[in-house]
Amino acid sequence: MFFEPKRYKYLRLLMYELYYITDVESFSFNPQKYPDSTDWKECIAALQWSMENTDYDYQKLLPNLRFSNAEIALYLSFLHENISAEVIK
Repeated sequence: MFFEPKRYKYLRLLMYELYYITDVESFSFNPQKYPDSTDWKECIAALQWSMENTDYDYQKLLPNLRFSNAEIALYLSFLHENISAEVIK
């Protein structure tokens, strides 16, 4: 499983919200929370990689997250579905 450095950057950007939510199943995706310069195609590519590599240790991308690796994978799956629907129209 090869992890490209730019995928790391985009997954970290998307995972940063995990510091501020209490439940990975009850939050809403809001693309306006992200910088205008966010490259959504790269974010989607990183999320697609995460869907293909669910056994990756996502906890090492951001230290001190309160969520398990399984919860992070669930959050990324939710984002994968919703970013595709919300951003690429």
